Amino acid sequence: MIEKAPANKSESLEKLITSLIGGLKGRPTFLQYLRRKVETVPAGEQASGKIAAIVKSEHDFWAALLRDQLEKYDLMRSEDARLQRDYAFVYFEFDDLFRYCKNPVKHFSIDLKKKYSSQEYDVLAEKFRKFIEDKRKTPWRILPMSSIGFLGKIYKNLFIQLFNFAVYILLGWSGLSFSMNNNFNWKARGRSRKEERAMDFWKLASLLSLIVNGSLFYVFYQIIAATRLATAEVFLLGILNLLFIPISTRTVVQLMRIAVSFYYSMSSKVAPIKTWQHLRENFSYVWQHTDQYHSNCFGLMLDDMYKNNYITEAQSSSFKSGQPPALPNNDTACYRIRRWMNKFYHLRVTGLGGPFAWDDLESLTVLVFSLNEKFFYSFGDLIKGDSRADNSTLTILRQLRKSYRDEWDNLIDRLKDGLSSQEEKCLRKGAFVNLSLGQAVTAAIEHWANMRLQSIYHTLENFKSLRRVYAYFAKQRFPELDNHQINKLIQEKLQIMFLHDMYPNYDKDDRQKVDIDRYLKNNPDVELYWPRELLHPSKYGSFANIIDSIRGKFLLMLDSDHHVDFEELLYFPYLFKVFKRKPQLAALGFRLYAFNEKYNLVTTLSSLSHNAWWGHDLRVKSLVGGGGVYGKMLIRTDIIVKNEFIQSDSVAEDMLAMARLIAYGANFDFSELVEVGQGEDISYYGLRNKLGRYPIGAVESASTKLYQEMINSPSVPLYRKLESIFMLSYYPIRDLGLTATEVGKYLGLSKSAVSRAANRGQKLIVDQFLALKK
Repeated sequence: MIEKAPANKSESLEKLITSLIGGLKGRPTFLQYLRRKVETVPAGEQASGKIAAIVKSEHDFWAALLRDQLEKYDLMRSEDARLQRDYAFVYFEFDDLFRYCKNPVKHFSIDLKKKYSSQEYDVLAEKFRKFIEDKRKTPWRILPMSSIGFLGKIYKNLFIQLFNFAVYILLGWSGLSFSMNNNFNWKARGRSRKEERAMDFWKLASLLSLIVNGSLFYVFYQIIAATRLATAEVFLLGILNLLFIPISTRTVVQLMRIAVSFYYSMSSKVAPIKTWQHLRENFSYVWQHTDQYHSNCFGLMLDDMYKNNYITEAQSSSFKSGQPPALPNNDTACYRIRRWMNKFYHLRVTGLGGPFAWDDLESLTVLVFSLNEKFFYSFGDLIKGDSRADNSTLTILRQLRKSYRDEWDNLIDRLKDGLSSQEEKCLRKGAFVNLSLGQAVTAAIEHWANMRLQSIYHTLENFKSLRRVYAYFAKQRFPELDNHQINKLIQEKLQIMFLHDMYPNYDKDDRQKVDIDRYLKNNPDVELYWPRELLHPSKYGSFANIIDSIRGKFLLMLDSDHHVDFEELLYFPYLFKVFKRKPQLAALGFRLYAFNEKYNLVTTLSSLSHNAWWGHDLRVKSLVGGGGVYGKMLIRTDIIVKNEFIQSDSVAEDMLAMARLIAYGANFDFSELVEVGQGEDISYYGLRNKLGRYPIGAVESASTKLYQEMINSPSVPLYRKLESIFMLSYYPIRDLGLTATEVGKYLGLSKSAVSRAANRGQKLIVDQFLALKK
């Protein structure tokens, strides 16, 4: 979108302030404070200079304080430093200070010209803490928490929500909850159809859980009645019974979610093509009834798969003629073709189908985050360490050849005209040592490999193809324009940003910098950014620096290891239809999956659970009203600042952002029309570290003020709170399962105790549920 001149003095003033506050961009309460302060400056020739001086002095002080406190906050999150601190003045505290205090500088007698020491910052932070907590009535939570403290918090929140749920069932109210000012909210709120459906789900889950737990209680009672247990054993049995309550409750809810997902999939016919046999049986029907755009997407998808060596030219021609061939060798090709057919049914079921035009396209910014990840793997990187004559060294390229054998063979088939017979033989065998290849062949192999690895080049190459999608609609709308004019139109609606934190730190001849510069020279439409002022080394800390450079009405935020198939981009514009149908929609989530599932055994196993969660669990969240901004999403740009979306203080920054948006009453949705791939860790240790961050994120999320306000807010529907509690309960309940196993080991009974059971039924219960000692 081409920048427009500010419409009035207010916009001009806001733009000036934003340009001067660096890493504090995106903090709306601070921005409002600065606007109030500079609006008193008399108009005149010197006004801009005076405003800049005021803003700079405010920025310098608060940025230094936050930098100090965020560094200490990182220490608080360290196990080694747990007892050293119990408070830090972080971003959400900063927001609340300016929310509740009209002029903190005046109220706390702050000298903006003074250079404060770290100890003096702590003194100020403690004053801020007392002031903020007195106003909002939501205390700071000590981090990191012990396991017992975490369990206690989860159960406290769970019991509060169960009490709310009981009030809802008995009295018809939405529950007893606290507002930001800690006032009781007894007002019954109107419930939408979606909320009613969600509450029906939780009602049924509660009923089934009550039946299951009641049955377990009866079993334990029969065990006690049937045997003469020592006091200690009765005590342990009681503990085991209590441990089983949350375990069995979560199990019931999870089984219900599986049933909901399966029922929706079967009844809605949103994805009826599940096998290649289904595809062959239904292909002619879809081929005859699809619209022109859907048909064009199919042809473009086949061209893309042939270009990227997933299918052969003969297979592509067979499909284009309307005759699907026998099952292709490539699993990815099979899956993508089934996805295309399922999109036909999905558009019918959801009503999103129909014509789409250039004027329906919204302006979009695609933002790719990167810290110091690998940008591009050269041929030397791909065969690094390969020095053995027997080709036994498992280099990156040899692993790729092994994992994607048919795609590798297709690549060599297409390159063989530029290869000698010896070179072709060596490439097919995987003998890369001392192999001298032409520049074109080397470039083709590098591209092939990078598009199957987690590289920044891979992500940018995929998502820059959105320009082809926008160009398709632009040429339909303006057939008389030439390519230069079409490109100008596209620039007004599509922006691709590459945020790379480490770029200014590279030496001139650094390979990473050379690769980035070469790519940007060949792709001038990709805009490079880096944080000018990084208050906190995190993704969202970097994001705050460039938020005023975003031009699109919508924003798609990605990490450096994402992948998207071209046909998914072709259907991306249909997501804008969802927002037009629902003007109050803040963000739209979509499916994620592991694009490198076939790389090795680790990626294959880890993708099983992750693919299921991103597909089925998010589907259920949407159906029962518990959706949120998990992972990646398409989001309205204007709510990022307005609703304080930037929260960089957690491993689970998406959970905190979700808590903030939900507390503001933002609406979310989930679409299965589009899916985006993400890279799984290729080593066990990398995967272990990644999975280890999830419980840390859950602890931090449950412990923060943002989460507490969301739980206590009367504007947040009860079903959203229950869904949130259910999500976070996974980690403590997993630990409870381990604890229950250990407790059970000490409850083995002797056969003589069983013989004292009153009847055969009691003997059977004891025999089935407790181990017998010899």
